[in-house]
Parts: sequence; structure tokens; C-alpha cells
Amino acid sequence: MELLKTMKWIGLNDACFYARKSITTMKKLIAENKIYGAKKGGEWIVDRESIDSYYNCERDEMRIKLHGRGL
Repeated sequence: MELLKTMKWIGLNDACFYARKSITTMKKLIAENKIYGAKKGGEWIVDRESIDSYYNCERDEMRIKLHGRGL
């Protein structure tokens, strides 16, 4: 896992492990442009930083729902 945190681009299986998502869910997030991924040479590669951004955004949205915009 530590090695994955240092890499910019990771394979789809590693991205699923890193994000704790299924392949189906990961491809859905890519299709919805919530996570950046592309096919290169027939294999999916995923931008690890976009996974981090997705979770940070998701966390911030949850805080707003729970605590309101004032905090």
C-alpha cells in the first residue's frame, strides 16, 4: 500500500485495492469523471491523486451535510 501512495498512475486492480472499490464501481466513477482513468495499450490506468481528491471531496460533502455550512 505504501508503494501505491508514491505512484502517480496505477493499474485498475491496484486502484480498486487502494480505493477499496470493486472494478465495476471504479469504472463507473471513471465514466462519471469523478476519478480520472484511461486505457493505455488495452489496460486501464488510473490517476491515484484523483482517487484521493474524490475521497476528500466526498468527506467534505459529508461534513457539510452533518454540520451545516457554518463549520
